[in-house]
Amino acid sequence: MLSCLPEIRKKIIQLKVIEECSFKAIAAKLNTTEFYVKKEYNVGIETLREHC
Repeated sequence: MLSCLPEIRKKIIQLKVIEECSFKAIAAKLNTTEFYVKKEYNVGIETLREHC
């Protein structure tokens, strides 16, 4: 199901949904901002809703 997503979005969704990490924890793991993580998560979820 996640195969239709770019690698970074796939990783963020896996960390958020499966590992139940907070956006702040994901941002720290990926060395990026919480804003970027939330944006990519939302785009990834929207892509899944539309295409998968």
